[in-house]
Amino acid sequence: VDMWEHDGKVYYRVVDYKTGHTTFNYSGVYYGLGLQMLIYLFALKEFEGRLDYTQMSPSGVLYFPARCKSVSISSKDDETALKKGRDSEEKYSGLILDDSEVIQAMAPGDAIRYLPLVVKGNSVKGYLASTEDFELLKDHVKEQVSGLADSIYSGKLEPNPYYLDSGHYGCAWCPYKAIC
Repeated sequence: VDMWEHDGKVYYRVVDYKTGHTTFNYSGVYYGLGLQMLIYLFALKEFEGRLDYTQMSPSGVLYFPARCKSVSISSKDDETALKKGRDSEEKYSGLILDDSEVIQAMAPGDAIRYLPLVVKGNSVKGYLASTEDFELLKDHVKEQVSGLADSIYSGKLEPNPYYLDSGHYGCAWCPYKAIC
């Protein structure tokens, strides 16, 4: 958890370091996948007023690639091509609060190139969410978790693996697929 205090408010984000290739995906969140970081993010809000911080605001969830990948370039390519290749391998994936001061605090100077944003002039686009969007997302996550808990409590344990595509489905790594 990274925190930034500004004007009496604490902005916080959750960063998950991944050795694999994990990306933030709204569709996954909608269907109850990839909720872990969001659960952490919204659980921290519950500490508002109980710590030294009276105002806390979620500012993002980010996956950070914690792997060393080699970048291939041809002998004709220059340092710029190498830098661009490295930057694409070191780019975060996630959701960020749509607030220019928060974005600047997260990535001062040219470090913004690592955030899941596209900057063109004064325009910033990408996985940005307003404070209201984060509230709606929090409500959705609570609903998803509550529904899962109700299902487990009522004994609904039938196999129902997720399937996004041939490379992303629940049975791929499940040790019980043979008996399912």
